Amino acid sequence: MNEVIEHLKAVKEATYCLMVLDKSKRNEVLLSLAARLRLSCYQIIEANKKDLAIMATDDPMYDRLLLSEERIKSIADDVELVAGLPHPLGTILDEKVQPNGLRIQKFPYHLEWWL
Repeated sequence: MNEVIEHLKAVKEATYCLMVLDKSKRNEVLLSLAARLRLSCYQIIEANKKDLAIMATDDPMYDRLLLSEERIKSIADDVELVAGLPHPLGTILDEKVQPNGLRIQKFPYHLEWWL
């Protein structure tokens, strides 16, 4: 279980690194990830079978975690779709100016972790 937690922490850290990359580099990483998903499809399915083998088939999560070639290709398609979206870094969702002149801005996520 500790190994899984460490992997999840590494993924979270990697997402922070992706957020500060310039658009072309970030898209390059995302498109590379999509390609690797497609190339590794059968290895992913085999590893997924091992994970599912320790679950009860009547567990509601079983179907959600069950990967097929179609699901993996759909995930890869979605990653490519994300690469084509505008990056929200620096986007202001809402802005208000108080009567005293104080400007309050709402961003899509907290930025202070990387500043």
